Amino acid sequence: MRPFHFASIVLLWFFLPAQFAWAGTADEHFLLSSVHVERLHSVNAALSQIDFDDGPEPDQKGRKNGKLPVEAYIRSIEGKPQVLKAISRAGLTPREFGLASYALLHAALLLHVERNSDQRTRSTLLDGLTKEQKANVTLLRRLGPSAY
Repeated sequence: MRPFHFASIVLLWFFLPAQFAWAGTADEHFLLSSVHVERLHSVNAALSQIDFDDGPEPDQKGRKNGKLPVEAYIRSIEGKPQVLKAISRAGLTPREFGLASYALLHAALLLHVERNSDQRTRSTLLDGLTKEQKANVTLLRRLGPSAY
């Protein structure tokens, strides 16, 4: 084996797992905009007018440790024609709606925790967040409580 090939394999072996660890999930890297927030409000207003049939208890399919990953949430949206219609009327795709919903919820929860915690907790709250998550929190701070 040539030295160059060996070095390439070693470098790939070291850095490939790090790339996947950095990648995270799609909702951790979704950047909200004020347009997304407005469109989410529009979809939620439209959905509040629909009388959904309270079918059987939702199953645990697709859940990981009790949590519903954004991909499973998006698939569940795609299976509901009334929801798809409201989303498309607002100019969003099911994927955008799912990612924006998760990003908005995450940022709103962080703001709530920030508001109701001590100084030490507040100072460490944003540690470990992606740059997109930090930007989403900043956006919601700027837009104010009516945004969430």
